[in-house]
Amino acid sequence: MQRRTFLHSASLATAAVVFGRPSARAQAITPPPLFISIEANAAWDTTTSIDPQAHPSFSLYAEGDILNVGGLRVAPSENNLPYTVRRLRTGDQIDFFEENARFLRVINGVDHRTVSHDIGPRAAFSGSLREGFPAIGALVAAVQGPNAPLAFLSTGGFDDTQGIVTLTRSGRQNVLTELARPNTNAGQSNNPTFLTADVDALVRRTQGARDARRTTLLDARRALAKVRRNHAALTSARGAEAAFLDLANVLDATPATNDPNALISAAGLVLAGMRSDPVACTSAHLSFGNFDTHADHDDLGTGHRARMKDLLEGIAHLIDEVENNPANAPLRTRGVLVYVSSDFGRTAYNGGDDEGATRGKDHWPVTSCMLMGLGSMAAQVGGGTAIGLTTPFIDGVVQPGLRAMPVRIDDNGNLQSATSPTESGAGFFSLTATEVNFALRDALRLDEEVPLAGTLRQVDRFALPEVDPTFAATVAAGRNPLLKDA
Repeated sequence: MQRRTFLHSASLATAAVVFGRPSARAQAITPPPLFISIEANAAWDTTTSIDPQAHPSFSLYAEGDILNVGGLRVAPSENNLPYTVRRLRTGDQIDFFEENARFLRVINGVDHRTVSHDIGPRAAFSGSLREGFPAIGALVAAVQGPNAPLAFLSTGGFDDTQGIVTLTRSGRQNVLTELARPNTNAGQSNNPTFLTADVDALVRRTQGARDARRTTLLDARRALAKVRRNHAALTSARGAEAAFLDLANVLDATPATNDPNALISAAGLVLAGMRSDPVACTSAHLSFGNFDTHADHDDLGTGHRARMKDLLEGIAHLIDEVENNPANAPLRTRGVLVYVSSDFGRTAYNGGDDEGATRGKDHWPVTSCMLMGLGSMAAQVGGGTAIGLTTPFIDGVVQPGLRAMPVRIDDNGNLQSATSPTESGAGFFSLTATEVNFALRDALRLDEEVPLAGTLRQVDRFALPEVDPTFAATVAAGRNPLLKDA
């Protein structure tokens, strides 16, 4: 037995004795929550938002400018003001963090262990640096509703499925509406359909009768396995077409949001799919922002804070729609878990300090992420909380990028940060995207999947490598160190 395997097994046994598993854990939310991941594309700098560092090597603000809102320390936007964003539903302006802190759980000091734009998103949204692991959104869709017409909806970014579920990549509502109604001759008001309603109905009845006859013949004969599989796939496709038509009816009743903020437009489509009956979309991955600012990092028009404001505006719209739109009551009942992360973090400023010199920020592995529990998930996630720590110093010396404090699991199963980035031993470990994704899998109840005979659960097929054994043991024993206890 390998040493790591032994430690993992021993930790599981110990944690089960110490923590126990609450009997009500599996009954907290039924069915499992819906899931939305948001990718702040190309590496955000969280010192401009959820991990403020008042040092001239990292920021333009002073300690007194840092805002304390609803239990969170957050950086100001330009001119040391709060991040004020539009509320699309009412047309007013809101302070993003003041309005939404109660939904936000911030995790700082997450080491993605890479500064590659190719590998960073994979680490953030699969939990592994290695190829071959699907995005967590794909896992959710494969477990909750693999045959739903929009089981896993994406607007780009890291949305690898590894073949376990069909991916739909679209952020435009009108395109999906047209696909859902193949008989629609879009844009032709004098001839809105290819076939009249009577002829279209006749075609569908004929198809149904033919499929039924084929099913009867295949059941009566010893047909080749390939023929049976193909017919089963056709039958499944017909069912998906009907479900897609149900989705089209929901989309018809949902005014398309052609907002300049692409995240707002995509959110409208995702939420429509999630509230359809039956549910057409159980999971979505929304990529947004292009945060790859270097020399123009502090440009108020094209730089980092302008992009952060747009990202927060889209997130605010998503929260507002789920929490306050009566049409989304089914989503509140079921619960929605939102995860926001990025490729990795940013360095301290580079370049000269001379007047007129251009300064920017480059790639750095340590970053942060945000979790949001909406509807019935709010109690499990627990908002207004920041866990994990970073520091720009080691022994008073400014570092080239933020250093993450090691963490450990205390006697109550909670995450506790070290007081120095060099502290080791006594159960301390580096918090990585692996542990974050492991915690998300638990919150989304992926381990409750009942596999087909002779197959593994998806969560077992793609078990995360290198998750800290104490962390894994604590989760297995019924505590999730990155979330509020349910």
